[in-house]
Amino acid sequence: MERAALERLQQAIDEKVKERFPEGAVRRVMLLQYGDDPVVEPGEVRIRVLIPKDYGEGWDREHMTRMMEFRRELAEKLPEVSELEVIPDDPDVPYDHKPRMYGAAAAGCAPGAAAATSPR
Repeated sequence: MERAALERLQQAIDEKVKERFPEGAVRRVMLLQYGDDPVVEPGEVRIRVLIPKDYGEGWDREHMTRMMEFRRELAEKLPEVSELEVIPDDPDVPYDHKPRMYGAAAAGCAPGAAAATSPR
């Protein structure tokens, strides 16, 4: 994907997150493609949502409806996004040890499907 297209997509995603989630619920959103991170496969575009590291067990319960709506909206309006991942923004914990919620964000995602939680 070209740089200009990525920047437009990042801006659209940032706006959707600001509309959907209360202030402080999301630290930042990263749009990743192949080469940005080892977990991103060729041809894949992934969104990584970083939440406060001290979110506790309640973030997913508190924001489940918002996240499901966000995933549905991504599938409808941004079909180039293939996966959505939510992880704590904690630089002291290696990526592969962070608890995460994730799920398909595009065509393969059934509207309203719940995100899975997985401590890798």
